[in-house]
Amino acid sequence: QQQQQQQQQQQLKKPTPVLPSLRGVFECAASVAPVTDWTLYDTAYTEKYMSTPWTSESFEPINATNELNRQAAQWMETSKWTRNYSGGNPSNPASSAPNQFGEMINERYKRASLLEQIATIDRKRFLLIHGTADDNVHFQQSIMLMKELIRRNILFETRLYPDRDHSISGQAEKLHLGATLSNFFAECFDMAY
Repeated sequence: QQQQQQQQQQQLKKPTPVLPSLRGVFECAASVAPVTDWTLYDTAYTEKYMSTPWTSESFEPINATNELNRQAAQWMETSKWTRNYSGGNPSNPASSAPNQFGEMINERYKRASLLEQIATIDRKRFLLIHGTADDNVHFQQSIMLMKELIRRNILFETRLYPDRDHSISGQAEKLHLGATLSNFFAECFDMAY
């Protein structure tokens, strides 16, 4: 059983791309309020379809509490609370802890993460749109995607809608959003608009 758990942990460390065969298929892409990391999205919705991040692929519960406590204790013991450990901040020791728990997240969540899949869209044009007051898919999700796009040197455009929620409500905003998407795709496909 221990060997089986070790094999399972090794598999979890290597996320399998969901879209490996689509590289080069898309000329451009646009995303409005994307969920980039399902561990940060509404648990009632996400866990309905994907179970919990701490459940094995066969939907067998992992004793997350004990394992998290063990890893947290190990992390605190070995980190010495220094800036040199995983980029941590000595004034906020917990800033490095999430890196240690990432290994426990199951393969389903890793495969569904746009942050893991972004390498498959190394295309010419990418448009990211988000309302800054989105209480459904928090703006943090787009910030994480921006950081990953920059890290991978993927050029992108951004349109932010200040004080707008997930539906980017407001007549002027909806018209602007429609025009933004229309213009983006018209330019992408060299269409007269």
